[in-house]
Amino acid sequence: MGVMKDYEENMDVQRLLSHVKSARASQYSDDAEELLDQVREADALHPVAVYRSAKVTDITDEAVYIDDVPFRSTLLMREARVGDTVYPCLITAGRRLEELGPELDDAMLEFLNGVLMTACLDDGLIEISKEIAGERKNGHMLMVKPGIAGSCELCEQEQILEMLPGAMAEAGVILADSGMLRPAYSSTAVLYLTEGENNLCADWEDSAQRAAYVQALNVIAGHV
Repeated sequence: MGVMKDYEENMDVQRLLSHVKSARASQYSDDAEELLDQVREADALHPVAVYRSAKVTDITDEAVYIDDVPFRSTLLMREARVGDTVYPCLITAGRRLEELGPELDDAMLEFLNGVLMTACLDDGLIEISKEIAGERKNGHMLMVKPGIAGSCELCEQEQILEMLPGAMAEAGVILADSGMLRPAYSSTAVLYLTEGENNLCADWEDSAQRAAYVQALNVIAGHV
């Protein structure tokens, strides 16, 4: 099982602002610099991404079985084959970063803190994708996200977590009775690299391409 922590070096201002969906995002540059200074001073930025490989062991008319655990995913049922490798994962921006938001005395900084937490989740997906893809430059990454229609049901989030023993403790994440993760900026998913149309990021370090890659994954998952 892979564990990646503290990818703070990826969270520069240009990359942060690439997640702000506004034509006037550049006007927030000074605020973003100030936020990152406060985040570093508070030692609050410790995002964690955990993943492992698993096998598709069976496919029926109702479910795809990953390591013999059923997932009712229309996307996987359409694309997966028995014997394929998939990658359950858990990503979180971290509790300390979430707790920092209400402590900020500026509305813009509090807003950007939410943007930063979203960016942490995006970068976690990218870091895992880079590990999965390796030197491979062609292929289509699919993402199954619990709670998204056609992706898989929210209750199956617990099954993903059970496939990652020790990950919740490592990441400081809990699963509430509602089925939602805490801290709020946390996510589980199953990633699956297939043949076909290329949507892998051609330049993992380019902010615009990184943002476009995550957007493509979220469209595939039905999240947007």
